[in-house]
Amino acid sequence: MTGASLTPHEQAPLPTGSEPFALGPAMPPGYGGDGGAISPLARFLSALRRFKWVVLLVWVAGIGASFLATKLMPPKYRVQATLNLFRRGDNGTTPIQSRELLDSRQWEELLKTDAVLKPVVESRRLYIRGPRSSGIVPPPLEGPWGPDAGLFDTFTRTDQTVHGNYKLSVDGAGNRWTLTNEVTGQTERGNVGEDVGRAFAMQWSPPLASMAGRSIEFEVLTPNEVAADLGSRIQVNMAAMGARFMRLFYEGQDPERTAATLNTVAENFVDVAKQLKRSNLTAEAMVLDTQLTSAKARLDQAQADLQAFRVQAITLPNEGVPITAGTQQTQPTVITDYLGQRRVVDSLKREQQVLRAAMEQARTGALAVDRFEGIGAVQRAPELKTVLAELSTAETQRRRMLDSLTPDHQDVRAITARITDLRTSTLPRYVDAVLERLASEEQRMEARIGTAERELREIPRRTIQEEELKRELAIADEQYRDINRRFELSKLQEASSLPDIAILDRAAPPVEPQKNRAAFILALGTIASLVAALGLAFLLDLLDKRFRYSQQVTSDLGLTILGAVPEIRRAKGTTASAEEAAQVVESFRSIRLNMMHVVGDGSVCLTISSPMPGDGKSLISSNLALSFAEAGFRTILVDGDIRRGELHRTFGLDRRPGLLDYLARE
Repeated sequence: MTGASLTPHEQAPLPTGSEPFALGPAMPPGYGGDGGAISPLARFLSALRRFKWVVLLVWVAGIGASFLATKLMPPKYRVQATLNLFRRGDNGTTPIQSRELLDSRQWEELLKTDAVLKPVVESRRLYIRGPRSSGIVPPPLEGPWGPDAGLFDTFTRTDQTVHGNYKLSVDGAGNRWTLTNEVTGQTERGNVGEDVGRAFAMQWSPPLASMAGRSIEFEVLTPNEVAADLGSRIQVNMAAMGARFMRLFYEGQDPERTAATLNTVAENFVDVAKQLKRSNLTAEAMVLDTQLTSAKARLDQAQADLQAFRVQAITLPNEGVPITAGTQQTQPTVITDYLGQRRVVDSLKREQQVLRAAMEQARTGALAVDRFEGIGAVQRAPELKTVLAELSTAETQRRRMLDSLTPDHQDVRAITARITDLRTSTLPRYVDAVLERLASEEQRMEARIGTAERELREIPRRTIQEEELKRELAIADEQYRDINRRFELSKLQEASSLPDIAILDRAAPPVEPQKNRAAFILALGTIASLVAALGLAFLLDLLDKRFRYSQQVTSDLGLTILGAVPEIRRAKGTTASAEEAAQVVESFRSIRLNMMHVVGDGSVCLTISSPMPGDGKSLISSNLALSFAEAGFRTILVDGDIRRGELHRTFGLDRRPGLLDYLARE
């Protein structure tokens, strides 16, 4: 049954005529007429009518939240700068110049290092967040921000600066200032005109004359964390490996500041790249200078040894004495063969000794690749030369990486592991193979020399020694010439080196923001809040425990509906028509007839109850009793409400005796 807040029957039973009361629809919402189920659309519309204020409140709240979200997500401006990467080839027609410093992926890694970004953070004062006076929207991490940004034009951070949140206040007279660290609670005070923040290791002389009675809040961050944030927000686009152009993208809330920051990053990036290249060339020249000094000492020693030998042997007999007839044509050939074979054997022994000594150094970790350059066996072993060249290249590359990267970097660890593998595994394996070959050749040559020695037993050993000294001098001279040529080339490259990168297009402040989602957020919030409000209304309708629809009685409880009473509302100074009053009277007559059909003949006892007050118990019971009485039935109406009974007022009767009086036999 539908309830009513106040019915006309609270003063008198409903007459057949019309009195000043107002009627709702002929049938209550949700009543299907024949007890059938209401359509989902009708139920949804009914729920909207009952919870219209909830829907409106949620909708307005969603629009307000969307508007607040637009303030928390200000427009973003996107700027772009382009760098030119110089790719150099060696085709014989280009000037003498050094190799490229880095490859494509390493350029991006260099860009996001602290060596490039920390100077930008310091120069642009990006480590300052604020200042702000109030509000829930945090300022961007783009340096001093807002109308009070000029206060930080003289701010300088030191290595001892205490980082954290600060609050600067000036008294109403504009004479004294107070700086408070909101993390530690430490406070510093002084007169306007004095330096601010000396207790926190700051160098700051802000103009505080216009801040009388005001306070601002700001945050001082560490350059490392700001540099990391800046590096994460800079996007790098290189079309492919070996690309000639490097595009940088950066987003910010202020177009001028954003463009200036990206230009500063690009300029510092180019400067750091130039410094790295210059330092690499200088390091290579220093290494070659050391090698040149060693080669010069070896050459001088070889010359001195040969000169000392000739001075010592100048007074001794030589091989120019007359020889017997018949041997004049054969002896030089035999001597030449013997000397050649002896040189080969001595060279093989010496090369084995040098190789073994070099491998001993390799096992102790002090191997120098230059030790192998003067060994003839190495020159005759292409595989070993390839391994040595690869090891030398890897060591040079590792030294260049250590100029810009830490030893724990992934690329440095990879190249270090490669060097270790070459030193401890690959190189010993190839050296052992060369030693075995040299030993085999030595044994074969020793057998041949044994035969030659019998023929040359009379030839002085000093001739062979002189040839060995000459050969040592030739090797030392060749080595010195090669290293000297490379050293001069390195000095020329250092003096005439060209930069590997340059700024092609500088960033310009944009006019329109790249990301301004205010309209989208407002539209999305409006639609989403409306959908949420409608869904909430439908959910509240599903959770409503009151009987509002006919299927709740017929389907859920399995009961039969005897009838329905139209909703009756308090009169508002209007007079209901006779037709509307007749609808109410007819509804109770229908209920009476249906009840008579259900219970049949005989007496019937009917209890009318509900879980809540104001559900219409008095309305139904009084008018249903009146309907039975008008039909000629003897009807007794008992008001079971012993606390707030109102039926005696409905029929204009005295309250006593009541139900309790009757039960007490009074």
